[in-house]
Amino acid sequence: MYVVMQHIRERGLKLPGVYTELVVHSSDIAAGASKPFALPVEDYIAGLDHLKNVQPVFGSKQRIAGLTLRATDADWTTGSGPTVEVPAQQLLLAVAGRRSAIDQLSGEGVATLRSR
Repeated sequence: MYVVMQHIRERGLKLPGVYTELVVHSSDIAAGASKPFALPVEDYIAGLDHLKNVQPVFGSKQRIAGLTLRATDADWTTGSGPTVEVPAQQLLLAVAGRRSAIDQLSGEGVATLRSR
């Protein structure tokens, strides 16, 4: 683990970004293996707080521009415009660009998010 953290620091990566990558990719792997993957909702919210302002890698800032995002299982909302809502785990995956999560969203902003 020390070697991994050393590599991360040398590249200038910040812990919130690394954490979000781990959560998103762990969800991808679990889905591909048909295994359940669940963390406390606060962990998904931490990822959402990071991704809402990030453009590089995930492209999420541009993807969610002009939309209101709402986690239905937590007190978390961001943005303004047509609403997209779903539990935090699926919302994080949708913000990260995972097409499989978009089918689970609801709200008047879903078509806009799907098109991006």
